[in-house]
Amino acid sequence: MISTVRHGLTPSAAIRRRLALVVFGCLAILLFPSTSSDAATLEEAQQSFLHGDYQATIAAAEKGTRENQGDPEWPLVWTDALGQVGRYAEARDVITRALKSFPLSLRVNLAAYTALRNAGATDAAKQQLLELDRLGGTRAWAYRTPVDRVALARTALLVGTDPKQVLELFLDPVRKAQPEFRETYLVSGGLALDKSDFALASKTFSSAVKKFPEDPDIWFGLARAYAQSDTEASIDAIE
Repeated sequence: MISTVRHGLTPSAAIRRRLALVVFGCLAILLFPSTSSDAATLEEAQQSFLHGDYQATIAAAEKGTRENQGDPEWPLVWTDALGQVGRYAEARDVITRALKSFPLSLRVNLAAYTALRNAGATDAAKQQLLELDRLGGTRAWAYRTPVDRVALARTALLVGTDPKQVLELFLDPVRKAQPEFRETYLVSGGLALDKSDFALASKTFSSAVKKFPEDPDIWFGLARAYAQSDTEASIDAIE
């Protein structure tokens, strides 16, 4: 581990410098996208997204959406990738079309809320939040898979449900039943960070990186958890 005080750098300056390198790397991906062929499967597209190759994700998801019109996963990935590169209007259009095909999908409705908000469609986003609240309140019985339970948790948080209740009702049961499901760790750890409970956040993300050692989102969560108490550990996680 390189000392953060070498060459006169303070810990905060060192973090800023290393974060700058991370940002530079992300910009390089965006400005000089991969020339490899489009991802052939949904899993490959999701992995491209996870590791920041958004241009490859967009190309694959556009093709996948066209060829698999009965599968909501493709427009969800497409919308997420478009949002990551600031193409908010396109993301809104993609997920709005998907919403017509999958009106009862909580995840599609949740993605639509985010896309509308990002695109500046404030009134439409408010209406979408009301629809999310309605679906979560009347159709909770229909959302039983881990991904749907996490979507319920996110919806509950958006409409003002107490975070402790969200953990107890949705996230903790899924994590116990499906310990290899990454999303529960991301949402639970994020809740701990929002409450400034950095000890709980570090515990959650530390457990997660053992299960998902190649997941950049998990490592970034751990870096945030350590930022207030352990500068060296935070920098290690960023690296």
